[in-house]
Amino acid sequence: MKSLHACIAVAALVAGCNTAHQLASPDTVPAGVTRVGNGGAVSRNPNIQGDDDESANATHGQALLWLRHGITDSTEVSAMLMFIAGAKVGVKHQLLGHRDRRGFALSLGGEVAGQWAPELGDYTRTIRRVDLWLPVHLGYRIDREVSLYLSPRYANRYIWFSLGDVGRPAIRQDVVGGVLGFEYGTALKVHVEVSLFRNLTGFGDQFDFGSNEGGLATGVSF
Repeated sequence: MKSLHACIAVAALVAGCNTAHQLASPDTVPAGVTRVGNGGAVSRNPNIQGDDDESANATHGQALLWLRHGITDSTEVSAMLMFIAGAKVGVKHQLLGHRDRRGFALSLGGEVAGQWAPELGDYTRTIRRVDLWLPVHLGYRIDREVSLYLSPRYANRYIWFSLGDVGRPAIRQDVVGGVLGFEYGTALKVHVEVSLFRNLTGFGDQFDFGSNEGGLATGVSF
């Protein structure tokens, strides 16, 4: 049982690493244009034991490298590397608004994010996680340089891990929440985001944490 507790605990740490940050407003990049960005994120995941012990929470830092490429004037694809062990790809289509005009913006999209951890001592061999994100990108462009945005999101999350040489069934989780962001600049853009999510499922009855997960990310793109 002790080894199972340790395995679940490490799986929870991987689950706490935030894959939701987008570091981009709802406005897509123009067709044929590629933007590259780099930055960092700090995320916090809850105590898996389900009690109120704040000392059991954990904080994680990640370095981020991403790119966005315009397929059409209203559709873009994106990719992000989350160091040291994560990646995400996505697509976004803008339905309302324009990058050069003041007003409201609306985009819909989808993202697939994956994270993994190597062999971790005597308890676990590998841990893998996949997040299937369905975001709705809402925003308001104040002028050509400044944009505020909110991205409500739902994720269908799957976590696989092994205990010794024995693999365990995938754990499926439902995660809901959102990202609130600020973007400033034209050629060179500065991005700041905060996120808050709630894991509705946890790791089962014994390890159900059903708590809030949060994060802060910032970066620049050009």
